[in-house]
Amino acid sequence: MASIHRRGIEKIKLPDDFVTRYKELLGKEWPIFYEYIFRPLPISLRVNPLKCNPSHIKERLEMEGLQLIPIPGIPFAYVVNGVGAHHKIGNLIWHFLGYIYVQEAASMLPPVVLDPQPGEYILDLAAAPGSKTTQIAAMMGNTGVIVANDIRIDRISALSSNLDRLGVINVMVTKLDGRRMGRLFTNFFDKVLVDVPCSAEGTSRKSPEVFSFWSVANINKMQRIQIPLLVAGFKALKPGGQLVYSTCTLAPEENEAVISYLLEHYPATVEEIRIEGWHHHEGITEWQGRKFHPDVTKCWRLYPFDNDTEGFFLCLIRKLAPTPGEPFELPRTKHKAWPPDKVLWSKYGWPEFADVQFYASGDKVWVMSEQLFAFEFEHSLRRGLLFARKIKNEYKLTTNAAQLFGRYATTGYVLISRELAERFIRGEDIPWHEKVENGKWIIVRWDKYPLGIGSLIGDRIKNQLPRSRRVVENLLRLR
Repeated sequence: MASIHRRGIEKIKLPDDFVTRYKELLGKEWPIFYEYIFRPLPISLRVNPLKCNPSHIKERLEMEGLQLIPIPGIPFAYVVNGVGAHHKIGNLIWHFLGYIYVQEAASMLPPVVLDPQPGEYILDLAAAPGSKTTQIAAMMGNTGVIVANDIRIDRISALSSNLDRLGVINVMVTKLDGRRMGRLFTNFFDKVLVDVPCSAEGTSRKSPEVFSFWSVANINKMQRIQIPLLVAGFKALKPGGQLVYSTCTLAPEENEAVISYLLEHYPATVEEIRIEGWHHHEGITEWQGRKFHPDVTKCWRLYPFDNDTEGFFLCLIRKLAPTPGEPFELPRTKHKAWPPDKVLWSKYGWPEFADVQFYASGDKVWVMSEQLFAFEFEHSLRRGLLFARKIKNEYKLTTNAAQLFGRYATTGYVLISRELAERFIRGEDIPWHEKVENGKWIIVRWDKYPLGIGSLIGDRIKNQLPRSRRVVENLLRLR
């Protein structure tokens, strides 16, 4: 039984079967693999262009003491070094604002390989907690449609929270067994991401506890889940469309074996992956006596020592012909768009917003991409971003809408200091002694950055941040 110590964690024991398997798989590279699987994982993040100017925020982060090293081939993505790199990036004010998203570097690769384009229809089959969904939305500029599906409601809650914080308006969230998607959306989506549940071997650098439940039996169980999910995603893909299959495991049974099954039973081909600056190993064509389809050599195996990341597997697939079934036809919306409220627009001095639509349901108003507005689906849990609620005869912006659209306000806002901003995002009321015309539900901004909504009552601005968006820990000050 191999074992190793890691800072702050009790002795970790590697299962004997794991050691035997990976010595066989890696050969002479086993020692360096063994060294890397327990090294602390570098912190990486990406800047969110949906809510900010990425270059400007990069400069602000560097001014505060972070050293940001660009990640090759991934726009606005950086490895974090320097002052404060060992602290929680999630305690930065920029994280609260939704301007940055902490994400492991290899995990950013599937959307890059998928290469979503503005206006496309995308399926993210197992989307929660939303790291890749929000990255895809950013690459599409909040246009088109992303159907983000997951089966577990607790994971969907995390997905929704990330969509809100990052200002995503082109996503429909569904809670369905992913195996149904092939029947519901036959031959429809331009592109599909199938980032499947897996044995998570590759995550040991951030979660060494993964070895406490590791077993070959679990690997085989995961394969039985993965194959039907991949098949469903493939059936939902339109002919000529592309699908990315990815896992954070290195087990051939969950990777090459799954891809081989698809290639042997469906009109699919594997395409080359090209991302500059990344080292990788080819997919293997044989494992423990089983031969795989020769095209799996085009898949990418990313061992932790290849790029100093977690372990990962990637495959890019193209659909060569339709799969049987009734083709999904894009339905026409039955609803009328909500005309922007003149009082609300006048309060904030807003222009007309192009390429978005508003939809009212009861006392709630949602904002979404034009294509998403036209996209009706009976199993939708939510579409777009909650924009406002009607209270009596007035509309009150949500925090997420204020953060996304508040930068365009020419009236109806106040500017506060950094010190007051840090108090405000913790949920505190803040002092205010200047005159404000119509101080009800004003946008509170620090510099160029809208934080949320407040109401002027006497000599203070009463905080309107929901508890779910407040920063409960002390904010990280890097300098």
